[in-house]
Amino acid sequence: MSTAVDIQEKENSHFGRVEDSKLGANASKYFEKLDLEDIQEIVLQLTDQMKEFERAGKYIEAQSALIKIEEFKKEANRKYKEQLRSRHAKERKEIEESHLEEFNKFNEFWDKKMLDFQEEAAKAENELLSRHQEELTKFAEELEKSLPDRPKDSSEILNLRRIEESLARQREYIEAHKVQQKCNSIVMEEIEKWNTIRDQKIRNQISQLVTKQSQELNAFRQRVTSNQDESNKMRTAELERLIQKYQNIRKEVENQHQMEMIKVEKSIKTNGSVMRSTFSSRMGPRTNTSIMNQSRFGKNERSPTTKE
Repeated sequence: MSTAVDIQEKENSHFGRVEDSKLGANASKYFEKLDLEDIQEIVLQLTDQMKEFERAGKYIEAQSALIKIEEFKKEANRKYKEQLRSRHAKERKEIEESHLEEFNKFNEFWDKKMLDFQEEAAKAENELLSRHQEELTKFAEELEKSLPDRPKDSSEILNLRRIEESLARQREYIEAHKVQQKCNSIVMEEIEKWNTIRDQKIRNQISQLVTKQSQELNAFRQRVTSNQDESNKMRTAELERLIQKYQNIRKEVENQHQMEMIKVEKSIKTNGSVMRSTFSSRMGPRTNTSIMNQSRFGKNERSPTTKE
């Protein structure tokens, strides 16, 4: 911070004696080198000089000092509002960055959660399909073993064989052969009929098992879909709360910024300068720290994405 002597030297160096009525063409460059405290000190010095000129009856010089005071006050107002707007922009940017950070963490959390769920669901479905295949293979094997390849001989076949044996004992071989042929034909017919019935029975029981397995698989997939829908609803609801939270904080901060600017404009309109309030509180009260803390999503509070 510049001392009063330094400031006076700057004043004299750039603009000559205070009696000069205006700051001149170098005012812009001069003002850029000064901060608000420098301006305050210069205004105090100019005020003292103005009062001295007034007591000495040097009213032209007093008027010149007054003009300089007003120009410095005007520059102080400009600098103050510029710094205030800069701080407001910085705070809005912090809120935006904090929101974006939490938004990215939110998406990372839910993307991973949904991917893990899909992988677990796919793994569980593959295990179910493998179990169904093993169960079906074992069931088919057990059916093949439990059902004989040929039926029991019917009473007609048993009777024909007794007749065949009787004819053979009586050495009536031609007749015995005829009965044998007839018996063999009936046996083939009954075996063919039995195989048809047997195959149909196996198919029916396997079909029943396949239907049961299909129902179990569909029920599993419905549960997966239901859980996915529920997770999507939770994600949407939490995202809406996250966005609403950001909008509320942004609105509150914008309102506070607006009130600060209105207060500054009112002070300028009423007092002609913000310098009094400026130096009692260098740049005025900062935005409510609780609001700014809330804006730092993911740092000062637990993210809703940590819910299971």
